[in-house]
Amino acid sequence: MTPFRRIVRHGNLIDVRRMLGVGTFCYIAAHLALFFADQSYSPAKFFHEITHRVYLIIGAIAWLGLAALAATSTDGMVRRLGGLRWRRLHQAIYAIALLGLIHYFQQTKADVTVPTFAASLFLWLIGYRVLAWWQGTSELSPLSLLGLMIVVSLLTFAGEAIGIGIAFHVSPLRVLETVFDFDAGSGNERLMLCGNSFLTSLNKLAKAGMQVRTDEVVRLYGMQLQRWIIPQGTFYLRTHPLMNVMPGYTKCAFIIDPSALKYRYLQDTISQDQIQANDADEHKGQWLTECGLEVRHEKTLGFLSNFFA
Repeated sequence: MTPFRRIVRHGNLIDVRRMLGVGTFCYIAAHLALFFADQSYSPAKFFHEITHRVYLIIGAIAWLGLAALAATSTDGMVRRLGGLRWRRLHQAIYAIALLGLIHYFQQTKADVTVPTFAASLFLWLIGYRVLAWWQGTSELSPLSLLGLMIVVSLLTFAGEAIGIGIAFHVSPLRVLETVFDFDAGSGNERLMLCGNSFLTSLNKLAKAGMQVRTDEVVRLYGMQLQRWIIPQGTFYLRTHPLMNVMPGYTKCAFIIDPSALKYRYLQDTISQDQIQANDADEHKGQWLTECGLEVRHEKTLGFLSNFFA
């Protein structure tokens, strides 16, 4: 709150700092209560989970730290501890926030966009404090704020690449190479329509140690799709009935970049009315149009054949 108060030059914002701190503690307490409910309200199961899972241990330590700060946030506790000791105690919020970020990253299964954003905010706040201390001032100039923003953005970008590299056991440089591959369409997500034999072979590779994270079934493009996350990107898989009609296509798959396709109308749409049979007791009409899929980046699409494992 202090850096923001100084940037906007609004001293009254200091009055909401305590409310934000206590509100954060209450939010985390509710989070913990929901986890207790998820454990069927069993204290034994609750404490067993917290004491045997690393990310839960880290989260519990952060919550205990917040509890200590919330308990000493009253005016009476400030007078009892003294201003200097109270400030030193509440500087522990930086270590608590760091533990909270570690917990957040560890419990996030696939998409780390929100934890990365939270980490960048934390890094910016720490950077503001360090830069203000180094310059010997409480307020930073616009040029210093711009430089801080650029440095934090670069560090966040590099840190995300390193984290993805560690998670998938690949070089961070390979992650950066994928990000800056401007010929690869608009993203690293692909739709894969395959035959049953293709999907069976793919599942065998995953069980054999393939670097992949399988996520929950998601609904995209009007279909139920299984999300697979690999170092090269994200695939949304589904077996297609037409791939299983002919035996030669059951081991094949079409890889589609939806962003590289455009629905192109070739002629104007026309309306046809009164097309029901002469003896039919109904009224039937239809709309007709000639259209097709236009491929914008053909290198982002592919076809795999005779795939087996």
